[in-house]
Amino acid sequence: MARRDESIFEMLTEVPWWVGVITAGLLYGLLRYLIPALVDDGSMLGFLDELPRMFALPVAALALLASAISAVRSLIARTRGGSQGSVVSSGSGPCPRCGSDLVLRRAGRGKNAGSNFWGCSSFPKCRYTEDVVK
Repeated sequence: MARRDESIFEMLTEVPWWVGVITAGLLYGLLRYLIPALVDDGSMLGFLDELPRMFALPVAALALLASAISAVRSLIARTRGGSQGSVVSSGSGPCPRCGSDLVLRRAGRGKNAGSNFWGCSSFPKCRYTEDVVK
């Protein structure tokens, strides 16, 4: 559910990138072609008929910008997840606390950043870790 003060741009940055691309195309088509065709009445206020056409490209560009931000956020999340991701290694054994498999992980932060350790595969439910014996 969207927060009360959240803008459409902020919402588009939180959805998958392809939703923003589709939204940009729909907004452009709606503002460029559909709305002007519906309001074209030939009156003296004809310049108002051109307003949706004038805003079609900037609005679609903003939706595409939100889509790009969403794609970058997704890439960053995948990259961070990959650096701290787990690789199941044979012979790692079961977790002494919960019985799940232990997986080889790499510390992403702290004083041990970059070093490997064994961690429980049911993290965050079980937080058991042990050092890798070399």
